[in-house]
Amino acid sequence: MRSSVMSVVGVGLILVSAGCRTRERIPDYLPREVVANQVGNAVVYETNDPRHNTVVNAPVQAPSPEVHAPVVPVPVAAAPVVVAPVATTGGPVAEADGVPKRRTLYGQPEGVAVSDGGLREATLTWTAPADEVYRYRIERSESPTGPFAPIDEVAPRKIQYRDRGSESLPLKDKTPYYYQIVAILDKDGPESIASKVVKTITAPPPAAPGGVTATAPSSRAVKITWASSPSPAVSLYRVERAPAGSDNFERVGSVPVPLFVDGGTAASSLRDSTPYRYRVITINRVNAESVPSIPVEVTTLPPPARVQKLTVVTDEVRCVPLSWAPSPESDVVRYEIFRSRLVTGSFEKIGSVPGRLSVTFLDGGANPGNLEDEADYYYKIRAINAVTAESADSETVKATTRGVPTEVGTITLTGNRPREIPIAWPVNADKAVMGYEIWRADENSEEWVQVGRVVGRETAVYLDRGEIKPKPGLGSLKDGTVYQYKVIAFNTAGVRSSASQASSARTKYRPVTPAGLVATTNMPLSIRMTWKSNPEKDISDYVVECADEPDSGSFKKLVSVSPLKEGELSARETALESGVNRYYRIKAIDKDGLESDWCVPESGRSKPIPGMPLSVAAESVGTNVRATWQAPAQPDIRRYKVWRKKFIGWDLISTTDQTNYLFEYTELSKPMKIAISSVDQDELESEKTEIVEIKPGL
Repeated sequence: MRSSVMSVVGVGLILVSAGCRTRERIPDYLPREVVANQVGNAVVYETNDPRHNTVVNAPVQAPSPEVHAPVVPVPVAAAPVVVAPVATTGGPVAEADGVPKRRTLYGQPEGVAVSDGGLREATLTWTAPADEVYRYRIERSESPTGPFAPIDEVAPRKIQYRDRGSESLPLKDKTPYYYQIVAILDKDGPESIASKVVKTITAPPPAAPGGVTATAPSSRAVKITWASSPSPAVSLYRVERAPAGSDNFERVGSVPVPLFVDGGTAASSLRDSTPYRYRVITINRVNAESVPSIPVEVTTLPPPARVQKLTVVTDEVRCVPLSWAPSPESDVVRYEIFRSRLVTGSFEKIGSVPGRLSVTFLDGGANPGNLEDEADYYYKIRAINAVTAESADSETVKATTRGVPTEVGTITLTGNRPREIPIAWPVNADKAVMGYEIWRADENSEEWVQVGRVVGRETAVYLDRGEIKPKPGLGSLKDGTVYQYKVIAFNTAGVRSSASQASSARTKYRPVTPAGLVATTNMPLSIRMTWKSNPEKDISDYVVECADEPDSGSFKKLVSVSPLKEGELSARETALESGVNRYYRIKAIDKDGLESDWCVPESGRSKPIPGMPLSVAAESVGTNVRATWQAPAQPDIRRYKVWRKKFIGWDLISTTDQTNYLFEYTELSKPMKIAISSVDQDELESEKTEIVEIKPGL
């Protein structure tokens, strides 16, 4: 190993020109003011820091590019002083990764102090380092003579460190601890001699609270109070509970203030009328705990008082109303209702009523409800408070629901009504009845169907028209038919009585078909019909219809004819063509609107036109011309018409009752064409004959 020397100048930095001078050859743990000079086979270090003006027996290592020699302070001189190599002896050696660590006075921490009475902690401080160091190592022991164990390393800029131990091994209460600090001069280099040893004693655990009291302010609740602990940094008080006569305490809660309420909610594990023991433990901010306080004992309040004055209403329709006196206890929040079919049977919860002042309940869900008819029920209730404490059962009360409605009395029917039957019955005496059902069957039939429903106990009539919702006009019952009827009463729950005794009545018959219809065949331009009156005394009209064919389905109303007290009935169709065939039918309608069947269609005919004259001829009579013809076969021909043909249409020349007509020569200035027609006694005119030409000189 090469030896090295060091020169220190007390005032100013002296630069030496001989040799190679470089900062890179200076160890990292030396101050920045130190420079190195190569002087022969030695290295001279120079500085103006007076703290290094003392030479100590410290290890010196020849500098090299990888290893730097430690600084050896020397007395102040005016010029560089060469110091001979010093033997590597001195302070204790530390091991790091198997490599010996050398100790030097350089960088030794100074001004080390420690706080006292900390809560499981100690705070170390030291003066700012005058020397450049790599890190500081904090060491601790529970003995002033060690051994000291490293607990942490901090950066050189740090001058304070707080020791709280570790999570797995925190500091203990009221315990002495000893500390020293070592400067690490380089990452892989020497270390300083340890600082002086300082001592601290941690704070004792907190004092237990005093003045602990326990009271029972409400159901299943205990209030615990105490005097605050005089110890500093108290953060919590832990409250513990045990059964009376037991030391098996368990935590029930933690609070930051000297007040705690155990229970008081529905989730409380406390029981009614039960004694308990409580104690309190102080906990500071480092979780140090005091000894428990002196236990105190308290008994919880009893459950709510039994519900009074439970009453029920009997004889209601499938329901039972209940009521009771409100509980005098302000913390009661609801009532629970229990029911049984037997007074000695098991009771089942059927409902709950929220609110202390809500003191009614309707069993069955509604009025009417869903209970059985004419059945016995037994009831009792309990009061429940805010923490679900239950009172004892109330007294048991009994109620009986209403039975089915009584049977409807004798019903009365009105017969001989047109397609309807009025029905009446006595009002049912059961006040709960709210209506009636009407049932119908054909005569001698057992197939009954409901045909009507009446709402209202006092409404004891019904008109059966064969429809649930009657329409204007006649009903839909059959004419002249016997029907049977029964009536059933029902109450507000729809409970039905047994059916009444059956009664029957017949609807009104329809009018008979009109008879004796006759139609004429010889009336000019018209047809007259006659028929006989019906036997019914209440016929209001006869309807006459006509058609061109008897079965064409094209019959249309011709006329309505009012009945006569006596005599033959008749009607006429006019404005017909001559010789037209028509068919007629008639039906009768009574005052109630019942109609008979149509009679068999009867045919009639209007009088045909007469036949036209026959064998029309013309012959000369001197200078005149005579037209002649023969009479047609009809016996009622009264005259003939002589016609002259025009370019368009005809002109009537003359009318005669003879079978000839004389044209004078003055009329025959030029030829003309003529034709003859017949006219009968009803003024019906035949068609014209064929044209005959007449001219002078025939």
